[in-house]
Amino acid sequence: MSVNKNRIQNITVCPSEIAAGKLGTAKGALTLAEALQKKLCPQIPLNYVPVNNVVREEDNKMPAKYMEQVAHNLASTYHSLKNSGSPHTFQFNVTADHSNAIATISAFSDTHAPDQIGVIWVDAHADLHSPYTTPSGNMHGMPLAALLGVDNVDCAKRTISPLEADWWDRFKDIGLAGSFPKLLPRNLVIIGVRDTESQEDKLMEKLGIRFVRPDYINKVGIQQVITESMAYLEACTAVYCSFDIDSIDADKVPGTGTPVANGLSLDQAKEAVRLLFNHPKIACFGLTEYNAEIDINRVTFENVMSLFD
Repeated sequence: MSVNKNRIQNITVCPSEIAAGKLGTAKGALTLAEALQKKLCPQIPLNYVPVNNVVREEDNKMPAKYMEQVAHNLASTYHSLKNSGSPHTFQFNVTADHSNAIATISAFSDTHAPDQIGVIWVDAHADLHSPYTTPSGNMHGMPLAALLGVDNVDCAKRTISPLEADWWDRFKDIGLAGSFPKLLPRNLVIIGVRDTESQEDKLMEKLGIRFVRPDYINKVGIQQVITESMAYLEACTAVYCSFDIDSIDADKVPGTGTPVANGLSLDQAKEAVRLLFNHPKIACFGLTEYNAEIDINRVTFENVMSLFD
């Protein structure tokens, strides 16, 4: 069985890429979205989110780099998604870097309510850093912290200025003013995580976040992991799946910014995508972090496209 093409009502492309350490994911998102449209649903138009990826070098020194411009891009993404369809329409989002999930899931949360949504985060990374804990300053490592509304100052490695703190608070409150956190820890499952820092590990333990590492996936099989994850989120009325391609083993996806060994095999990834994409409770599926500029002989592109056979 393949992915259910009939579920797709629209494809939204969110090409903001400046929250990643390497440029090229905007081109990647556009390339994937156009190819997937042709492959899966050529009659459905693509919705392009207007963003500005031109950066000022002086903003590269922030604990969270390019905060102001990323915030503007995410606001554009949020409003595009809120206006793109009814709450009951299955959304398929193809995004550049994973910071876009702050906007896409905020829109999802504000549509369905934070205590009613679940999130399945398929990723090699936990993406639970904040400007207080980040080792890189790249905001694609912070989306879940923003959505959960946490700073993790107990594990702070740096101080931030009042201006930076104000911008970070805006990331936590994108969309409906005062409607945060956008996601509750009990409604989150992270699958495939294997590259974390101690600050993230402590936060996952503190918040009781459910996560599944590769050894367990290999032990019980990806189908069992998806079954258990959806059962864990049974109380949620709608679930968002965010699929970072770096969840796949590094050998199969060289064209991503932070590839990590010991990831999902292609067969596991195909089964995960099929099961999640087709599940009736999954109301939105997001695909992210393909970098077309660093792909090798289009290996990553071909492998990612094969997930949707």
